[in-house]
Amino acid sequence: MSNINNEPTCLASLDLSEFDDYDIISDDFSKNQEGKDTGTVGSQQDDLCQPTETYADVYFEQWNELYCSDIDIQTLKKKALDGELRANRFRSICWRCLLGILHCEPKQWLMELKTHRSHYSDLWVELHKNPWNVERNPSDNPLSQEAESIWQKYFSDEELKSVIHQDVVRTFPGINFYRDKDIQDLMVRILFCYARQNPVLCYRQGMHEILAPLIFILHCDHQALLHYKSKNLVNNELMDILDPNFIEEDAYSIFKHIMNHIECSYRVKNMTTSTGYFTAQVEEEGNCENEVVVKLQYIKENILQTSDPDLNKHLNELDIPLHLFGIRWLRLLFGREFPFQELLVLWDAIFAVDNFELVNYVVVAMLTAIRSILLAGDYTTCLTNLMRYPNGVDVMFVIEYALHLMNPALYPAPAVTSFVNKPVTLITKYKNKPAQVSENTSNERFVTTWEYIRIQ
Repeated sequence: MSNINNEPTCLASLDLSEFDDYDIISDDFSKNQEGKDTGTVGSQQDDLCQPTETYADVYFEQWNELYCSDIDIQTLKKKALDGELRANRFRSICWRCLLGILHCEPKQWLMELKTHRSHYSDLWVELHKNPWNVERNPSDNPLSQEAESIWQKYFSDEELKSVIHQDVVRTFPGINFYRDKDIQDLMVRILFCYARQNPVLCYRQGMHEILAPLIFILHCDHQALLHYKSKNLVNNELMDILDPNFIEEDAYSIFKHIMNHIECSYRVKNMTTSTGYFTAQVEEEGNCENEVVVKLQYIKENILQTSDPDLNKHLNELDIPLHLFGIRWLRLLFGREFPFQELLVLWDAIFAVDNFELVNYVVVAMLTAIRSILLAGDYTTCLTNLMRYPNGVDVMFVIEYALHLMNPALYPAPAVTSFVNKPVTLITKYKNKPAQVSENTSNERFVTTWEYIRIQ
């Protein structure tokens, strides 16, 4: 935040070559821009974070598609759903367009961004007043125990920041990017401001894992920008829109918008929050835990039961309700279930569907992708695979099947390749007969007798 307390938050000097040392991108998912296997991890990382001069034409072609004409939001949504934003160097702008933070008239973007940035700057200043400089009652001093004491609020704020910091320092432990102190301090400030502006939730464990990918995407976009700026290839409009000095303000606006859609997953009893003056305001017990549990029950009874009654029955017989693992899936937007790069592709798709409606169907698609493991497993096997989702599940299969479940008339069922780079054959209940899709599309959305068999 270049305009707040003279604290620079431009992170342009961070060296993203450190990602070469960390397996944030699975070998199984290394693809080039055309989606073909390359067999290397480094090329994918270079695609995302290490712009080179050979990509200048692609870079400005992507920019012109976004800025030089009014955006066709449907085209952008299709690209997001098809996984075509994987190597886009303006992903942070695409996400803001998909989320409705920026609208379809690019000439208005800078004005909209200034409004969001100013809002955060004003909020930050309001929440960081020095108690010594605030007009207060003479009896209000650092030893005061009054609930409304300026000093009591100050010490509670410091306690809240400490709680947030404990989680932030553990963010994605295998990725050195998040060990940088500037990154950690930035995350603490954003999460603190959100907690203070939203006292109903305050801060809850897991919010830092929603924020972290947003900062990464913004930073990658800034790295590409600064690369081409150094070659005098960037105009003023692009520089102002992707100004690295406003990474904190921009990250906050995206984070706040996402939280508006998923906050119900954080209204759960017995979930760690802050302590002190600004604790979360507890709602009536009847409305607290039930909201996310009811949502998962709806997914189970109305989506899973319809698409795969055999799997639903099996989970019932094992007494494995969806909330045992589903609360975490929804709260983190599947952040621990996929490799980092694949998670971003999944978020592309989630943001492309209004009101995050796709999330409900992603839950079922993920269950479908490992249904052979689940159906063959006992309680321990099933719960282990649901709590530690298997590696190698093709994120595009999950997206495509989730879309099919959501709207089978518009999105056909995907090819049966639930495990990427692993040959998979499709058989029916009667192995000598081809699978037949029911003509009753009103309820039956998929062949429920299909089995996914991995060929060893």
